[in-house]
Amino acid sequence: MKFAMLMLVSSLFLVSCSSHRPITATSNKVGNVKGESCSRNILFLIPLTNNESIYHAAKDGGITEISTVDRETFVSIIYNSFCTVVHGNK
Repeated sequence: MKFAMLMLVSSLFLVSCSSHRPITATSNKVGNVKGESCSRNILFLIPLTNNESIYHAAKDGGITEISTVDRETFVSIIYNSFCTVVHGNK
């Protein structure tokens, strides 16, 4: 019984979820340049970075003409990441 309880509690700390979904697209041609801006935190309370804007993602990739904007999410009990990914042209 103790082993089963230990396995159950241990699995809660190892379980995570990840997703990738599109937000928007423009009529611009899909570019080959990618920029990313993320907000990361520990336990949803302690921020490591807090910047997930489209502006900063485009600035990260040096993009001046945005074609698509996507959202990537990774959630676990301990560490969480929310990113905005922009594709476009310079």
